[in-house]
Amino acid sequence: MGETLTTNTLKITYKSSADDKGAEYFPAASGNKIIKLTFEIENISSTDQIVSVYDFKCYSDDVASSAYYYGDNGLSTTTLSSGRKATGNVYFEVPQNANSIDVEYETNYWSGNKAIFVVK
Repeated sequence: MGETLTTNTLKITYKSSADDKGAEYFPAASGNKIIKLTFEIENISSTDQIVSVYDFKCYSDDVASSAYYYGDNGLSTTTLSSGRKATGNVYFEVPQNANSIDVEYETNYWSGNKAIFVVK
């Protein structure tokens, strides 16, 4: 937590993480839990930048984990003007007994560059 990644266009700060109870009618599968990660993304370029919850991927013990879309204050797909910020949550369903949890953010779709935030 508290990590900040700065690219040519964005400043991405991993603000916090916590377990989440999930939505009443969409519980985690048996043996899994929901995690909530809060990020702040700032456009530091001179042009508009698109940011999206879909740019985040989660891996538990190096195995892809499913995104969970039923949490509160979710980070939406948006276009940020120069100097503007977006803050929101991203959610994933992960095994309760995972030894490591990493979240990747794709910083450039065309080049495939990614930033990795260590959750656990």
